[in-house]
Amino acid sequence: MSEALEKLSKYQLRFTMATSAVSISVLLLAWSHLPPEVPLLYNNPWGQEQLVAPIWLWSLPVISLLINVAVFIVSKKISDLDPVLIGIILSTAIMFQIILNLGLWRIVGSML
Repeated sequence: MSEALEKLSKYQLRFTMATSAVSISVLLLAWSHLPPEVPLLYNNPWGQEQLVAPIWLWSLPVISLLINVAVFIVSKKISDLDPVLIGIILSTAIMFQIILNLGLWRIVGSML
């Protein structure tokens, strides 16, 4: 793996760990202030169908963390392939992390 991809790979892992830690901290700090139901399922029609128990908010940082760690491991295993492909995969994982965490922070922030 080239030096630039190695840096991107390390950045992706550090960024994943940092944003996951922030998301978990936000959930822990806001947990007692969350209502019995929070909106999470935005693809459902507006109303009661969008609401879930707050415990489901934990799925966002967990899914994000699992996907990003898997991408990190896969990028190390396929390091012999095209470096552009690996860069795209790592960059996509970072964007996925940003989108999930911003969604979580917005949901929790709107409940406080």
